Amino acid sequence: MATTASAPVTTSVAAVTLEVADLEAARRFHSAFGVEAYLHLRASQEHCDPDGFVREAAAPTPS
Repeated sequence: MATTASAPVTTSVAAVTLEVADLEAARRFHSAFGVEAYLHLRASQEHCDPDGFVREAAAPTPS
């Protein structure tokens, strides 16, 4: 029985899009780490808390 060795597959990500509450603050933050070339930022349409997180309503717990 013949077996074949498979070569590892390399996968890469060219860019990531982040939805942020404050575009300018996000640009400054990511710029400080030198990753702005890999990130696309867009303004969030959701209401965010002051800490920048979108809070979802809690799902009802089963009885």
